Amino acid sequence: MDKPGGKSDLVVAHLEWKGKFLEELIRTNNQVLISVIIARLEEAGIGYFLADQHASVMDGSIGAIPRRLLVESGDVTAAQRLLDELQKDASE
Repeated sequence: MDKPGGKSDLVVAHLEWKGKFLEELIRTNNQVLISVIIARLEEAGIGYFLADQHASVMDGSIGAIPRRLLVESGDVTAAQRLLDELQKDASE
């Protein structure tokens, strides 16, 4: 899905990275959207991991493989709230 807070049919329950459990926040091909969300996460002090960012090497840089933005399990609620605010701001 290509909008903040959207859920895909495939849900990653948990991913462990550097001893922390991460959950998927958003999956999208929209690099601008990812940049905006990352900036807001950093402002809020919420850690994240951008998965599949180098997958363009495999798909020929056509953007066929969506990037996944993951956050720590304990920060999912705050990150989702941030996405809701972004979506509200975008619709105004």
